[in-house]
Amino acid sequence: MRGAGILLALRPSSCGPYADDDLVRFADYRLTMPEDSKQLQFHYLKSASFRVIHVDGVIGAPLPRGGGVHIALYSERTAIPQMTVHPLKPDGRIGDEITNARVGRSGVVRELEVDAVMSLDTARDLFAWLQSAIERVETSNKERSK
Repeated sequence: MRGAGILLALRPSSCGPYADDDLVRFADYRLTMPEDSKQLQFHYLKSASFRVIHVDGVIGAPLPRGGGVHIALYSERTAIPQMTVHPLKPDGRIGDEITNARVGRSGVVRELEVDAVMSLDTARDLFAWLQSAIERVETSNKERSK
């Protein structure tokens, strides 16, 4: 029988220094593949809402009913004025802004870009991946500074 009800143990290769017998996640994949296959291909497709975002921070919390977390990623920027006022010069050109007439928010704007809801297992995987990525960047930075 080919691939019916195979229980595969998946270990993300980029999620840090796992020993060969460490298992991160189990999943029941019903695939058409030989029973003795030692590989599983993952294809990455961009959804219609895929985009690249800049992230300055995160805010989130455990899910109200437990079992996972949500994280909202945000970018920070100064507030964009809602209105500015400029005088008109006699020749019709626009003069410099009259700053005390500006209308808008003060402070810093944290624009929420995406909210990700995930299981506790996925949050652990994300944590492990982030730790590994940070270690690689720190190692690379140290090598460059030599």
